[in-house]
Amino acid sequence: MNKRVSLILLVLGAVIIIVGLALMLVIVPGMKMLPDDVDITRQYNVEFLTLLDAETLTFARYAPGENPNLHIDRHAVAEEVEGEKILIREEQTLLDGETVLASQLKLYPLDRKSMELLQDGIPEDWKKEGYWEREGLVIGWPIDTEQKDYNGWSDDYRSPVVLKYDSEQEHGGIDTYYFTSESDPQPIDPADVERLGLPTSISADALATLASSIDVEGVELSFASRIKLLSFIQEAVAETQSEDVEGIPLVYYYDYKGEYWVEPQTGVLIDTRKYEHRAASFPPEMMEAIQAKLDAQPDTAAADYLPPEILGSLFPITVNEFVYQGTEDSVQNAREDAEDAISQLTLYGQTLPIGLIVVGVLLGLVGGYGLRKQT
Repeated sequence: MNKRVSLILLVLGAVIIIVGLALMLVIVPGMKMLPDDVDITRQYNVEFLTLLDAETLTFARYAPGENPNLHIDRHAVAEEVEGEKILIREEQTLLDGETVLASQLKLYPLDRKSMELLQDGIPEDWKKEGYWEREGLVIGWPIDTEQKDYNGWSDDYRSPVVLKYDSEQEHGGIDTYYFTSESDPQPIDPADVERLGLPTSISADALATLASSIDVEGVELSFASRIKLLSFIQEAVAETQSEDVEGIPLVYYYDYKGEYWVEPQTGVLIDTRKYEHRAASFPPEMMEAIQAKLDAQPDTAAADYLPPEILGSLFPITVNEFVYQGTEDSVQNAREDAEDAISQLTLYGQTLPIGLIVVGVLLGLVGGYGLRKQT
């Protein structure tokens, strides 16, 4: 082996080692972000459902296992991309078979690396229907998810919530990090009440119609008792609300419990199980006024007597309640997405770089040995 060939081998080996290190330390870290061609559909089985039709004030109710056709479709797609910024459009649809029961559109401007919602530098043309200010995680976890708590977001509260790390679990045939999040009933933000199309007030006649369709275990009211309760409610409106208030005002509360299984290397959300509950009530000052009237009733033997505890039995009124979890196909698709991403990261982050470095070292050794023999 002449000196020139040995020198070429030495230089080539060094170049290959640099390429391998560049793959490992520069290229692959740049790959660790949400792809710019996101287009994901997930389906969730709905185990049971209570749903108020705000226009007719009638309820759809399905007990656990009663209607296997209930499901939620979630479709997330990349709508705009600017470098490390991405706008995700998500359509959520609640269906009974092919019949749409409810739907909503949400737009998420995200940092492609952290998966957190952008706070600054959001293009103005991204701020359209479905967008409002949010923070934290809303649609997935970051690549290289850590065993720690993360900030999530509740649209109902219009405020952050904690996504609490719990443990490592095997789920859907893959190793995951298991997170939970939950909250006792808290007021739904007025902006989200409007977005959900829930009535902010109700007439006395409509309230009577609504109340007659509600079954409360252990509560039976005579016609006279119902009339008396409605009169207490109307008196409380007059005492606590301004004169320009039309109808009987309503406020809403939301509580939930969520479980999330995340593949940590990729941040892919493998599965979700979530309980959601929304309920209507009167403003706190009205509830206090009504309770005071119930407590002040003089004659417990009267035909229209109302037990003081009746208020807590009737209100809040559930307007929306369900549990959903990913279908077997969706969990399998999520696992396959995670495994594909892991394979890509392993190939470009370990297999190719290590192979190149080994080849480069071998070429360098051969070239160096050849140069030493020439001297």
